[in-house]
Amino acid sequence: MHPSLINVIIVIACVVLIILIMLVYVRSSQGDQRIIRVTNQMLLPLLSAIVITLGFIFNSQGQLVCTQGVGGSLRYVAILGAVLIVLIGVVRYALSQNRDRRFITQAVLLATVFVLAILIIELLSGCME
Repeated sequence: MHPSLINVIIVIACVVLIILIMLVYVRSSQGDQRIIRVTNQMLLPLLSAIVITLGFIFNSQGQLVCTQGVGGSLRYVAILGAVLIVLIGVVRYALSQNRDRRFITQAVLLATVFVLAILIIELLSGCME
């Protein structure tokens, strides 16, 4: 089970994207106003990235071994985890006194990292071709 060159490139790109997203998350948590403005403007593209990645995970033609067991359930863990993380951010936003949008944007950032991590796991486990 050697990963193809395309899968290796995708994994490297995902790791770089995860590092960049975590950098944005940390700077946003620290209160950097420039990062907060950028993440507020980038909310829709981040949500689109989650949907595109989930679509890639679900539309791939994996090996028959991965349709059951851990490989098959990771796809559903990705979608349920992403929805749950974003839902927790929305609930935190609704319950906060000052209505800070960072609760939602940080939840979307974490959901994006989560979905990308699941994609990396599926690619490296050989469940995607």
